[in-house]
Amino acid sequence: MKVLFIDVGNTTVDFRTYNNEIFKKLIRPLTNDEYYKNLHNLDEYFIKESVDFNKIIFSSVVPEWTGIIIDLCKLRNIDYIDIKYSAPHNYKNFKVDKFEVLGSDFIANYYATTKKYNFQDCIVISMGTATTISLIQNNIFLGTVIAPGLKTSLDGLISKAALLKNFEYEKSNLLIGTNTIDAISIGVYNMHYIMIKNYIKTLMKNYDINNVIITGGYSQNFEKDIVEDNFIYDEELIFKGLLNFI
Repeated sequence: MKVLFIDVGNTTVDFRTYNNEIFKKLIRPLTNDEYYKNLHNLDEYFIKESVDFNKIIFSSVVPEWTGIIIDLCKLRNIDYIDIKYSAPHNYKNFKVDKFEVLGSDFIANYYATTKKYNFQDCIVISMGTATTISLIQNNIFLGTVIAPGLKTSLDGLISKAALLKNFEYEKSNLLIGTNTIDAISIGVYNMHYIMIKNYIKTLMKNYDINNVIITGGYSQNFEKDIVEDNFIYDEELIFKGLLNFI
């Protein structure tokens, strides 16, 4: 079986295949990219690139893209698994008020953590459009915290100040800035990771948990810090969760 894995987030749509225990990155268009939202353009990409698959397993937090993926499967007459709605779950493992409104990304990361890593207890941080901190204890998903993501916070700040828009901001080695660019870089990038670390400490004081996995598109900015802090950096976490349903 040749499977295409898709992670639909609020910012990008990540397409990957899997062979010999390795995920291969294909394309990652913006979620609002009108070209790839066209069903025939999307199908044509796979034809041109000779990407062969006979099943799709996906996680989606964007209903429009869920429909596009299902239509692609109908066009190709292949099966699909939407891990939230068409995969089997033990709902007792999710201590949330309403499972039906829990994001598919949380579900995929839960299975990657408990099945691929075999962690019964873990804090999972995903740094994407939002930065989410999820708590798993005794194989139970206890809940999550959702904060504005790194880029979301930056965009919100510079949208309120026209003079800040034409600069590049990045993670800094400085503790204090002597100009606006450095000051914002420290405040947005460095302070964001410090916020995450401090909340991890708070959770560890209140729950008997030692494992921490950090994933998501913006986590790559902190890969070195994550490893130095004895956390696990896993850019493929959500795909390892999807792989559980192959």
